[in-house]
Amino acid sequence: MTLTTGAPLSGAPLSIVSVVQQALQNKQIVGLGEAHWYFSIFEQLQQLIIDPQLNTDVSDVVIEFGNQQHQALLDDYLAGKTICIQQLNAIWLDSIAFPAWASPHFMHFFKCVRLANQHRPTPLRIHLVESPQNWPRLNNPLAVMQANAQRDQTLFDYVETHFIKQNKAAFVLFGAHHILKNPIHIKRPFSREKQHQTFGMLMQTAYPDKLLSCWPHIAAKQAHINKLLPIPKICTNTCPKTSTSNQTDVSFSHSFALSTQASNISHLTFNDISPKSSHFNLLTREPLRQLFDFYLYFGQATRDLTPQVLKLTNEQWQLIDQRIKYLNPRQQTLMQQIKKVSL
Repeated sequence: MTLTTGAPLSGAPLSIVSVVQQALQNKQIVGLGEAHWYFSIFEQLQQLIIDPQLNTDVSDVVIEFGNQQHQALLDDYLAGKTICIQQLNAIWLDSIAFPAWASPHFMHFFKCVRLANQHRPTPLRIHLVESPQNWPRLNNPLAVMQANAQRDQTLFDYVETHFIKQNKAAFVLFGAHHILKNPIHIKRPFSREKQHQTFGMLMQTAYPDKLLSCWPHIAAKQAHINKLLPIPKICTNTCPKTSTSNQTDVSFSHSFALSTQASNISHLTFNDISPKSSHFNLLTREPLRQLFDFYLYFGQATRDLTPQVLKLTNEQWQLIDQRIKYLNPRQQTLMQQIKKVSL
């Protein structure tokens, strides 16, 4: 497969690193859509963020799996200070959506950035944007739902202040639906949450040329996608490297980006590429070109809801017990299963 570094409207598969690098050099915000519990996708996005080719193009990453009150703690850890995993766990535990981050993968992201910083000319800083005032005032399910609905506006305000107005590039690593640029229908069986403006929609209104929005390949049926998208045959012997180092770049040898403006996929709708499964709650017939800029293909991905063992203190488990009663039934069940395998 031949990867190109330009001509996105041609429909040819593009180097993900090259697409992202061009946007960063243009001082854009690169929105990387993360699919919760699709860990292979998360690992690919993680490797993209710390790719050495981008070392001089970006030094900031904004994430959703952490509470702003722990920013100093995270800064110290990324700078190399000794901090135990139990202390770091407080970062995601104090997030409103903490069940979504109840996996070691998210703490491993911090470790990978810490290691990468040892070889970067300018260290990557991870920004926690969730309000530090959330949990102390959340004492019922409605309050939690309302606080969740404010997360996109909080993210937009932070990015606008710290990056847009400073003419700085940054990664935004958030749940994929947050980076969609136009409205969609959200089907949530456990919530009466009304549709609110996503970060992508807010950016599209205020700064339409500042966000590069990237949606990951998470389709459940590969055969269906092969008929719709121009996914070339992958050959491990002929696929070129996207790294300038002498080592084989395993992470990106089978990955590429497709522009949603390309003529050969511009007719596709979101429903064409979305998983046909009960847990996937985003539905719309909007054309892809109106929702995001690039479709990132990392190969076949599957969701893994297997409960992961967490190393928490007794006080942290007690905190979870206090908070899960305000969550929806699915989140409560997940945390109960995780607690069972962890204790």
